[in-house]
Amino acid sequence: QLRDADRKVEAEQAVRQAIAIARQQGHPGRLMEALKFRAILLIPLGHYDEAKASVTEARALAAKYFADKPLEFLQVEYSAGMVAQFRGEYDEAEALYLRAIQMAEAMRPPKEDTARLVKTFLGNVYRSQGRYAECERLLLAALPGARAAGDPVLALLGLGEAAFLQAELHRAEQYYREAWSESVRINGRDDSVTASVEIGLARVYSLQFRWNVAVQMLDHSIPIMERVGGPDSMELAYALMERARCIHVMGDRARAIDDMERSLAIQERAYGPDHYELSDSV
Repeated sequence: QLRDADRKVEAEQAVRQAIAIARQQGHPGRLMEALKFRAILLIPLGHYDEAKASVTEARALAAKYFADKPLEFLQVEYSAGMVAQFRGEYDEAEALYLRAIQMAEAMRPPKEDTARLVKTFLGNVYRSQGRYAECERLLLAALPGARAAGDPVLALLGLGEAAFLQAELHRAEQYYREAWSESVRINGRDDSVTASVEIGLARVYSLQFRWNVAVQMLDHSIPIMERVGGPDSMELAYALMERARCIHVMGDRARAIDDMERSLAIQERAYGPDHYELSDSV
């Protein structure tokens, strides 16, 4: 309930308590579920090493106690893929997602919704690897089912990112605007998913020299990301970096430096001082 209310910091604290109780009770099923859930919650908070440790323990429990229960095993596998993806370990994420898709499609009846969701995740891995044709093929294939299920935001957001990275700004704007409309309908204007879409739109507007509009969107989304994800949220770091670029061009150098320094501090805490993401930002 806390997660669904966009209170991820409190949700993670509650799950830590659940993990302690499950350990005390010696209940492997509850412990596995809590560890898996905590790993997913830690991703938007920017705590990637802790997420890795949590999902690794969950996978060990799944292999030991639930190898004959494919649904439980499947959920842990694609959760591990999510952690690997956000740590930048794309080859590992791809392997985990492909295995999860195979498992979902092999179940009787097939877990079609799960397979479609994981294909969306895999498409975003391909995007991060610069494999744009494969990314768009998967996301476009997943989009009709996502529309039918009533939540196409993740697929649209991924397509917008892929178009943006290929400098196709008009197409990126179209995908982002549809994703924004759908997210407002589903989640509300002040939700973190909507804020994520706004950050994408702001990047497009920045490159279109529409800096005032970009800054207005970022001024709205940054407090949401800080409230939801806490001070170490990577989406907060990316939004601060984008706002710094815009306001620097607009002439507010002091505020731009402040945003840039905050962004770099978040990234260094998440990645360490020698990670390529940090060097790119510097």
